[in-house]
Amino acid sequence: MITQSSPSTLRFKEVRKVFVSQRGIFKQLREKVAVDNISFTLNPGETIGLVGESGSGKTTVGRMAAGLIEPTSGSIYYGGKDIRQMSKDEYKNYRLSVQLVHQDPYASLNPVITIGQTLTAPLVQHGFAESHDEARTQAEELVKRVGLGTDCLDKYTHQLSGGQRQRISVARALTVKPKVIVADEPVSMMDVSLRVGLLDLLLDLQRSLGLAFIFITHDLGVVRYFGKGQTCLVMYRGHVVERGETEQVITAPRHPYTKPLRLAVPVPDPSVARKRSPLPLRNVDVEAEMDTNNVCPFVHSCIYAKEECEQAKPQLVADQDDGHETACFFAEQIA
Repeated sequence: MITQSSPSTLRFKEVRKVFVSQRGIFKQLREKVAVDNISFTLNPGETIGLVGESGSGKTTVGRMAAGLIEPTSGSIYYGGKDIRQMSKDEYKNYRLSVQLVHQDPYASLNPVITIGQTLTAPLVQHGFAESHDEARTQAEELVKRVGLGTDCLDKYTHQLSGGQRQRISVARALTVKPKVIVADEPVSMMDVSLRVGLLDLLLDLQRSLGLAFIFITHDLGVVRYFGKGQTCLVMYRGHVVERGETEQVITAPRHPYTKPLRLAVPVPDPSVARKRSPLPLRNVDVEAEMDTNNVCPFVHSCIYAKEECEQAKPQLVADQDDGHETACFFAEQIA
């Protein structure tokens, strides 16, 4: 068993992120809690799936994991050491070890340089290749590994299809030999027919290279395919409301938010879609600035909400039988 002291383990401990901005003519400070008290441990070769609607805090978690933004409170550990206490060389190793695959490959790739330049630059910059020729050879191997021909190295971003661009994004992430990949909605901008191919590529890389993944998506079908047998975290308004084995979370959800999230997945047959029951949600306007410090964050939309839900915030509680965690006062009654 891999312990928490493994050199490539990533761990979040009670991490919170609050964004502060100014609003109005009097420049009043406004605080927005993007992530509230999230904890998890990601070991080598494992996958943590983050699922939720837009604005739930998934991408913020991914950006903190990659070191792009700092948490407001709590701690992030890599290899057993708090990243805030790392030396310069340790922090550089951490930043290289955790790489991002963005949602939009066209926006994340530089359009004015060739694909070859995109891949060789980090190889030379970070000392993975001693010369341009060696870097070119490694770049050729990388594009082959992601299922592309070497002729794409002399092309520009606009000359590639969306699926090819996303594969280049994966290849670029692999240039610095990472241990963790943060995949932020990696297939959401691809044609449905191409999604399985990219997911299979990522799974193959995970098996062959021992990569760990933080897999961010709003699509339960995608996380079910990619995160089979792994851990899934359901997020709502910055809170983790449910955590468990992926298949169990999707097929037998226990939180009143996960259930409508599952039912919201479209079905291809119109006749079946018309027969589906309405989503189990209260039809109310949820205030964007709702204070969730002392109430359940889902209280205004929950059809099961009671007085207790407006007086305290439920914490994740594990089921004694299977360890499935739910942040709901009445999870046992509504499961």
